[in-house]
Formats: sequence, structure tokens, C-alpha cells
Amino acid sequence: MEQIAEIAGTLIGIAYLYWEYKADDKVWLAGMLMPAISLVVYWQSGLYADFGINIYYLIISFYGIFWWWKGRKASS
Repeated sequence: MEQIAEIAGTLIGIAYLYWEYKADDKVWLAGMLMPAISLVVYWQSGLYADFGINIYYLIISFYGIFWWWKGRKASS
């Protein structure tokens, strides 16, 4: 199961880079999925410091998408 999560996280990371380069809105989804998957992998591996930093990344992803949506609504 852990290997599947690692592969999924890597593929989402590659998609994230592509969508970021293309300035696609899907980058926000990938930005939330990557740390969520990493949380599982790092916890199961006992890498608790990496687990902790991914909690931060996940929170910041939600914070970023909130302000992005808010700015998008204000400009329309």
C-alpha cells in the first residue's frame, strides 16, 4: 500500500509541475493531494518530522486556495 501511495504522490507531483507551468487551476487540487498522500507515507515510515512539515503544506494549500477563490470572486 505504501508503494502505491508513493507512486501516486510522485505522479501527482509531476502533474503539479505541469499544471503550474501552464498556470492551470488544477494546480490547487494537486497542491492539496500531494501533502495528504505524503502524510500517509511519512507516518507509516516513521518519518515524523516530514509528516509534520506536510501538515504545514496541507494547511497552506487550503489557505492559498481560499484566498485565490476569494480574489477570483472579487474580480468577477
